Amino acid sequence: MSWGFLERAAYHAQQQLILAGRLRRRPLSALVIAGGAVAVVAAAAVPAAANAARPATPASSVLLSPSARYDAAMDYDAATGNIVLFGGTTHRGAVLGDTWTFNGSAWTQLSPATSPRARGATAMAYDQAAGNMVMYGGQVDNGVFPVGTWIWDGTTWTQLSPSPTPPQVFSAFTAYDPAAGNIVLFGGNQSTSLVHQTWTWNGATWAQQSPARHPSAREQGAMAYDSGTHQMVLFGGAGLVAGHTACLRDTWTWDGTIWTRLSPATRPQACSGTAMAYDQATGQLVLFGGARILHSGRVQFLNQTWTWNGTTWTQQSPATSPPARDSASMTYDPAIGQVVLFGGATGNTNRTFGDTWTWNGTTWTQLSP
Repeated sequence: MSWGFLERAAYHAQQQLILAGRLRRRPLSALVIAGGAVAVVAAAAVPAAANAARPATPASSVLLSPSARYDAAMDYDAATGNIVLFGGTTHRGAVLGDTWTFNGSAWTQLSPATSPRARGATAMAYDQAAGNMVMYGGQVDNGVFPVGTWIWDGTTWTQLSPSPTPPQVFSAFTAYDPAAGNIVLFGGNQSTSLVHQTWTWNGATWAQQSPARHPSAREQGAMAYDSGTHQMVLFGGAGLVAGHTACLRDTWTWDGTIWTRLSPATRPQACSGTAMAYDQATGQLVLFGGARILHSGRVQFLNQTWTWNGTTWTQQSPATSPPARDSASMTYDPAIGQVVLFGGATGNTNRTFGDTWTWNGTTWTQLSP
């Protein structure tokens, strides 16, 4: 992607504000200058051939739901058979500290005896080997970074104090690697700089890895484990290229030892704030939404759905899709055999979402509100 002066300067200005801690972390869309004015635009998906289909699972309307938010931490808890959601950020920039579970048809707010401090842009993944949820980093009010590693055992949160630990970051990439039996954490924003470190969590300690090659420092991208290829897949994010802030659209894989950059013929248009999960029913990764910067300097929010088959990206053309957004939360729910998406935000109308959607391999279905 080749950016002109306005696009590069606008994105750089926003990034510098974020890194300097003078601006609460907002989606990429929060501030873009185009022709001397702030300008944002939302866009619908461009039609493309649909991938493998399967019968849709009937879904009833969800009455109770978490409040509207973006950058919430969410993953499936195999020990309890529920999706767990924690925190996130409201449209006014306030961070949340509530814990919710979703059983495939209804959300339930929990009241654990102990709980992490409210935060957004937190890294969280389910540790299959240990049977608990692991959460690290994020950003709380006034730009403060929370310290410590937290685990969720299905009933309460417990803070751990392992040493060493990764840098205190927000908007990092994380997912569980069943082949290696550990959680992988990559990148993130350290307030004064972006990070390109790779760390793994074995259920008790963090260990920094030293691969010969790795993705460039970045934040706000997507990462998920591809069970079909037995590799972690990382896509996109916001980073630096030749000293300038840039919208990254590259695809990388992690095999537990090395990072490898791939060169697929096609790739998603969004670069930042995308949501991604592995769809066990179709054996493909599903990527939704995100934002990109147009040559005019405007931010374009997307509601495109893409799938990754281990070799290439393919854009889907579902009959129904969630509205365009970035910074949504997404995971696969094996209990219902569908991908679940919640929340997200756009900047064109300062809209933050609190809706729940499912993907059945062919189309999206809205469950709430």
